[in-house]
Amino acid sequence: MDTESDFPTFPLTLLPNEIIKVVLEKVDWATLYNLRLVSRFFNEMILRDFNRFNKPKMNEFKVYSQYEDNGKIKIRYFIICELGKKKIERLYSNEDERDVLVEEYLNKVNMKHIKNFDIAVNNYSPLFKIIIDSFDYGTSVENFYFIINNSPIFMDFYNFLKKLNYIGHIYANKLCLSHPEIPQNISLPILHTLRHLFIVECECTKFINRTMINNLFKYNKYLNALAIYSKTTSFEEDIIRNIKRRHDKCTHEPNNHKETTINLARRSDYNKEREFHRFFPCGTYPMSLDLPIFNSIKVNKKCNECNCNNGISIYFLHMDGYMKHSYS
Repeated sequence: MDTESDFPTFPLTLLPNEIIKVVLEKVDWATLYNLRLVSRFFNEMILRDFNRFNKPKMNEFKVYSQYEDNGKIKIRYFIICELGKKKIERLYSNEDERDVLVEEYLNKVNMKHIKNFDIAVNNYSPLFKIIIDSFDYGTSVENFYFIINNSPIFMDFYNFLKKLNYIGHIYANKLCLSHPEIPQNISLPILHTLRHLFIVECECTKFINRTMINNLFKYNKYLNALAIYSKTTSFEEDIIRNIKRRHDKCTHEPNNHKETTINLARRSDYNKEREFHRFFPCGTYPMSLDLPIFNSIKVNKKCNECNCNNGISIYFLHMDGYMKHSYS
């Protein structure tokens, strides 16, 4: 008997369209691409419900916005995804809020999980208005780098941040929003994934606040590395308080007692002893004599339940030109 006749074939196109679509939802983007090339039927079906099917994943997304001398705003988009590399360069006016060409390309890519996301903005830019609709709430980013310089775009920036709910590392080498009326209790809706927070605030910007710090610690149990250089200091005690609370609630998980490192800005004439008593007033965290850096405080406390070390290291960076303010 001919073995080929034992397995009769059944044309997929004879199935109801909705069942075909369910099957195609399980197919990777490369197979979908090939189906579009070989069949007009599949090409039209896939294009008709394009957002329903798998798309090539975005790996890196870099965006640079620069205000030009002629009043135009140049934005360069660099995209690395499973389809390959793409560079788009566009010019905008102050009134522009959409770019169909950029939106159409981004909508062809799976933006749900991005490994490296870089943004650099100088002066005013419509960037966040242009790209926000291409991102869904719940987007995850492993490494988020951004520089915002002299840019009065607080609301656009903040509305965009609210879509990035899962971020592993935040590196903000400069945050200058030129906005004196940033709400004092704004927070970042980052859930469970944040491990490292690095932010340098301009003197004109008060972005970091106590509510934000408390919520970040509440919803991100793996957050154990912070570097925050700001002209305000009121939130600093909240950082230490949250770390202490975490230490007091022993979960017997390895990360529960992982050392937390904090970097803060100070003038060169700061008093380390005063800082120690400010953060650890009750003597429950003895200061370690083994200090890796002179401008630092290191404390350890044994856990009452599992006897593990609860370590906190605070490093003070001298920034005299930056720290012109009084403590607040």
